[in-house]
Amino acid sequence: MGVIVGYLTMALGVFVLLTVAYVSLGETGAFVSGTYDVTTMWIGTSFVLGFAAAVLGGYVAGTIGQHERAVEALLVVVMVLGAVAAIGVVLSREPSRGAGRAGAGSSIEAMQRAKQPIWVALLNPVVGACGVWIGGRLRFGR
Repeated sequence: MGVIVGYLTMALGVFVLLTVAYVSLGETGAFVSGTYDVTTMWIGTSFVLGFAAAVLGGYVAGTIGQHERAVEALLVVVMVLGAVAAIGVVLSREPSRGAGRAGAGSSIEAMQRAKQPIWVALLNPVVGACGVWIGGRLRFGR
């Protein structure tokens, strides 16, 4: 149960935090002008907020699961699902043509169309796993 609630905590945290970040940064802070390519500011923001959500998820998994194994299981889930997502990004990646975004769209549309560099997709599971591990260490003090 701890793994499931920890993962849901992470997912909800990432959704809420990145939505707030998008509203705060606006389209000019999130996207390169005229494209759906994300900016360096967005990449950094998403890593920091994703890491924070993963720390919280690891802490929650440990608290509800009442054992370090719940944290370890969540860590594996994050790595496996993150790897699957990264493979999807790599396989579906189309080269950026430097255009394609005209004006403001909804945050949902932006999230669906955003193009991140492949290295970001590959690094996300590692950042998430590190966050889960730290959250577990915060919970169990080791």
